[in-house]
Amino acid sequence: MKTLSLIKILIITTAIIVLYFLTSLEFDGFKAKTIIYPILWISIGVLGYWYYDFLRGSNSAIRKSILGLGFAFYLLGTLFLGLGFLFCAESDHGVIFTNKKDKSLSLVCRTYDCYLTADRCKIYQVRTLTEHIKWVTRFSENPVDTSEWQR
Repeated sequence: MKTLSLIKILIITTAIIVLYFLTSLEFDGFKAKTIIYPILWISIGVLGYWYYDFLRGSNSAIRKSILGLGFAFYLLGTLFLGLGFLFCAESDHGVIFTNKKDKSLSLVCRTYDCYLTADRCKIYQVRTLTEHIKWVTRFSENPVDTSEWQR
């Protein structure tokens, strides 16, 4: 029976976590998450396959049944994400507020349109790191504090 290396699992898990935190980066309008999310999804599939390979000699029917259900959900998720990649898009509607103290901070309105439906405007905070690189996070204050932000 094969053994899973704990160091290998820790390295891959750390890489997945680091990639997840880098999803907020944008390079000249190109969102890093369009590459990182498929890489994360494929790496989860690879880890699942390694786990399946690890269980191959096991006689536990419950473990194999749970793994089979996990594989079915993974395939359905892949189909759903693949269709979303083809039929969904995030649209940027421009800057609505800028920070009074820090001009590298701004609030933008974005919508996520999917399967011929339109979403409401969601506000994102954009920090300009360099001329071409931005860090984008969801802005949760509602309403926007006008003592800190200006139109």
